[in-house]
Amino acid sequence: MVYDHSFNISLVVMTILTAVIIVTISSNIMLSLGMVGALSIVRYRTAVKSPLDLMFMFWAITTGIAAGATYYYIAAISFCFVALTFWVLKGIKGGRDTYMLVVNYQSEQKAEEEIRRLLTPYKTRIRSKIVRGSQTELTMEILMKNENMNITDAVSAVQGVNDVTLVQYRGSYEA
Repeated sequence: MVYDHSFNISLVVMTILTAVIIVTISSNIMLSLGMVGALSIVRYRTAVKSPLDLMFMFWAITTGIAAGATYYYIAAISFCFVALTFWVLKGIKGGRDTYMLVVNYQSEQKAEEEIRRLLTPYKTRIRSKIVRGSQTELTMEILMKNENMNITDAVSAVQGVNDVTLVQYRGSYEA
């Protein structure tokens, strides 16, 4: 399982948005009953694949409820606050992208030690290691700040390495 930073961002932002809805509807009993009725009929017919997509839909609903209830200042302040929170949380990741490096090599060689030595400048985590006879497949998660495709050339030059695959992970593996 690969860590999905967008899920954590969505949790924090959804908490803020829920608080804004509660503040908006708590001041008027009629508005509260109307919102319960209105929100109960909202159905998403399309499967939402990304937590961030759901967060943006909820953000639009929250802003619409606040503006519709004529709480323009709450709508504007919450919009700016959520945008700032989203921007800050998105930056916490440090601009690094997640890659999956899959290396097939000869098991009897000292290839794994050399591969690990080449990857020391990067934050890595072993995701799987499969040994089939004399062949080994090593899958590692790598965090890199830029698209450094030279890493595949360096790893493939290691004695005993048969092939190298580098795939960028962006939250889901979709075709």
